[in-house]
Amino acid sequence: MTTILARLALPCLLACVAGGSVASAAPEPPAPAAPVPPGTPLDRYFKGRVLAIKGKDITLRYDFSDKAQLDDWREGVPWPIEKVAGQGIAWFDERLEVKGSTGARHKAEWAGEVWVTCSLTLDGDKDMGGVLIPADEGDSYASFSIMETYFHAWDKGEGKQHSILKFGKQWRESGSTADFIGFRYVARRPPSVAPKAGDVLRLGFGIQEGKLGMDTEEFELRGKDPGKRFKEYRPGFYTTKTRMLVDNVVITGRLSDAWMAQEKVALRTEQPLVDLTTEVDEATKQLAADYAAGKKPASELVRVVGDSGALKPARDALCEALSAGPRKAVKASIDLLYKPDLESRAYGAAIVKRLLGKDYGYLPKASEDKRSESIRALNEDLKKNPGLLDGP
Repeated sequence: MTTILARLALPCLLACVAGGSVASAAPEPPAPAAPVPPGTPLDRYFKGRVLAIKGKDITLRYDFSDKAQLDDWREGVPWPIEKVAGQGIAWFDERLEVKGSTGARHKAEWAGEVWVTCSLTLDGDKDMGGVLIPADEGDSYASFSIMETYFHAWDKGEGKQHSILKFGKQWRESGSTADFIGFRYVARRPPSVAPKAGDVLRLGFGIQEGKLGMDTEEFELRGKDPGKRFKEYRPGFYTTKTRMLVDNVVITGRLSDAWMAQEKVALRTEQPLVDLTTEVDEATKQLAADYAAGKKPASELVRVVGDSGALKPARDALCEALSAGPRKAVKASIDLLYKPDLESRAYGAAIVKRLLGKDYGYLPKASEDKRSESIRALNEDLKKNPGLLDGP
């Protein structure tokens, strides 16, 4: 057996010595790269940030940190209304300003279901909110109104409820003028506390599971989509004889295939996506760094922390930055203790306790009267002992 094995091995050994080699299988060719969809990538076409692409659904976010984001919005409302002097849309204090009797609608056309969330800083107490406008600019549109009264005047009612309204010429009343568009109330409910100028409200609106919906921090409204159902449309915002600032807009839905083909937009991005629901964005990191270097005031961080529409990782990071000192940040952070949402109050309480070492009995979940007592005690202590704000 040993002799046979040696004889079999000898030719191989000689071949190796002579510089030969044993043939091996050819490597598998690399798989062909997936074809790149033609058209402009989403992150080049839109000025807002692309947060996600899931199948055909996308998520866009507008924090209006730069004026260029205004380019994705067009001025106008679908209903006939007299103009107000000085009205329009603008970039103001890193937010979208809607002023007068007008609106701002997104430039893309969406199809199927869409949901919009945002933060609204009110400069009035009624007749403002969200809107869905048909892509063909027809009369079948919907409004998602904060303390609606303007349309209520048509039926001689007082209104003053958060309301979803669907419009359409099929609901015109006999004897009405040619420009009158009838409507139906889909759902409505008064808030327990009426909003006022200066309030920051969290609003969600759109179409979910075939129903029109509107979410506030206090309750949700849902109702069937009556009349001509939405197919392709543009979401937006409106005001009637008032003003508001819009921030932290997140739109989730499906872009219209016809619109994408017309605009030559591809369902892809040039840059890799960053999940901002778990990661801190670069702008927030820079804001925290600038604050630590003394280049930005605490009030700029407090504004983000106190915005219930801001992403949690960003709020957490800026809360930590404020809590790291200096202690004079307490004066700006006190504003958080007054906020209507629990999360903002909790951030404020944490910052005050970290910087001063005591909480003055303040509990974010306590009643408004109890919270006011604690804030009063905090302010009195600062007045008697101004040195508390000195140092890191």
